[in-house]
Amino acid sequence: MNRQEFNRLMLGGGLLLGASAFGYRGCHSPHQKDADIPEVQNGYVSSKNGIVNVSLPYSADQLGHRNIRSREAFLITGKTDPQRTVDIITRKYGNVIASNASKFGIDPGMLEGIIYVESGAYSNAVNASGAAGIVQIMPRIAEAYKMDVNYEMSDWCTSEIFRLQKALEHETSTAKTEKIKNKIAGYKVKRAAIDERFNPYKCLEVASHYLGDEKSKFGRDDFAIWTYHTGRTNALDAVLRFIDPKPPVVSGRDAQGRVIIDVQATMKKYGLTYSELYFGCSPYRTNPGTYDFIYRQLIDSSAQYPWNAMAAQRLVRMSKKDPVRFRKLVDKYLAAMPDSPSTRVKRNIPIIEEVTTWYDPNKDHEYTDVNEIISALDKGELVKLPDNPRALGFSLNPKEIGINASSDVREFFYSTKPETVGMLITLASITRHESGKYDQHLTVNSAVRSREYQKRVGSSDFTTHALGRGVDISRRYKSGRQATAFQYALDRLRDGNMIRALKEDEGHLHLVVNSDPEVVKYFQQVYKQTMELVA
Repeated sequence: MNRQEFNRLMLGGGLLLGASAFGYRGCHSPHQKDADIPEVQNGYVSSKNGIVNVSLPYSADQLGHRNIRSREAFLITGKTDPQRTVDIITRKYGNVIASNASKFGIDPGMLEGIIYVESGAYSNAVNASGAAGIVQIMPRIAEAYKMDVNYEMSDWCTSEIFRLQKALEHETSTAKTEKIKNKIAGYKVKRAAIDERFNPYKCLEVASHYLGDEKSKFGRDDFAIWTYHTGRTNALDAVLRFIDPKPPVVSGRDAQGRVIIDVQATMKKYGLTYSELYFGCSPYRTNPGTYDFIYRQLIDSSAQYPWNAMAAQRLVRMSKKDPVRFRKLVDKYLAAMPDSPSTRVKRNIPIIEEVTTWYDPNKDHEYTDVNEIISALDKGELVKLPDNPRALGFSLNPKEIGINASSDVREFFYSTKPETVGMLITLASITRHESGKYDQHLTVNSAVRSREYQKRVGSSDFTTHALGRGVDISRRYKSGRQATAFQYALDRLRDGNMIRALKEDEGHLHLVVNSDPEVVKYFQQVYKQTMELVA
């Protein structure tokens, strides 16, 4: 069966599948020399042929839960007002959501999360892709669920609204401003009369119906949420790629003799969750066909959608059960952000590091000068960066590290916290293991800095370099394969809420370790176990 046939051949309760298989296979581990040398294991760290390999401490489902929590700051500091959004969802539409959820057999939280991420609870929201309304109904969904829509007239009203809103930005006359606002309101009323997608109550009913159908199809909330963004066909395609070459569960054949797949039974048979799908594939080693499909072929960050929707669902639930905690969380994140949403795309390092709340200036010690760095090294608070690229997978750049320091103290800037070294070892290990390029190393350009050093390089901003928890990695890679594998490694640690990464103009990637004690302990153990193995 070709891809076009696959996209067409779907019937009610199942998927029709021709005789041919997809042909996607997981890649085998890259060949290593001296394969007869036994592997040495030490906790999270193993070593074979002198090359370190690190395993993450979390299962796929645990990474999924951590990923949901890590997206709170992203949602709160987005373009919508989080307090306004949750208030509208819970107070204005709460009863309607509960009623529709009960009618179509879904968790009301699914719908709440989708409202949050799709429109921020704005019933007049529109999208360039053709989606409209409070839950951004696409034309294909509107047609499938028989919504009354005059697309031509609706699009014309939308264009007139946009034109008038643009004119409003430059209007200084109060009288003309009111006139334009009245025209905009009139077009919105007219559009709602010819396009049911701008009727929030109808939208909530259709979205609930759709989610109920998809939950019945897949048997899971996470996949139902994913199909809302990516579509049923794409979700099914990903599932079949993931389990291939294992066969799906077949419920029978249609009149033409084509196989019908029981999707829900297939999901149950293989115990497939969205966490397993998302974290169970990689660019080169594990289910690369699935990885290529969900990360490269699907658009609009489709792979991230379920995490964002489930994180939004968590925030709405928190706002209802513990409004004081929710308000404190919102205030904490927003306090570090610029006032104007339009400037938030220009986030610099201090803002990123504040908004993640991974440091507290009142508790974390900032090294003010090189003498404090030397003292911290003596106490073991800081450690020298190891210089063993073959074993650890990263090298130190002598042209960058401490370059602005005097020659007699420069060596002390080749140091950082033990957990930061553990992070570097983990990133390098995942990168090399995934790419199979064991002779290609990441390059460290900067480690600990003092406040004094910051001023010398022309910056007075705070940075986690001054806490020993920030490092810079060069963005100049040895090959495209290494670059892809490194991006995969970054994604895994970011998804696990273990690190943050920010691109810098100088060709560096700034990395910071989460100060969560659980994460710090893990990276410290990686450092300790690695040093014991390679000593």
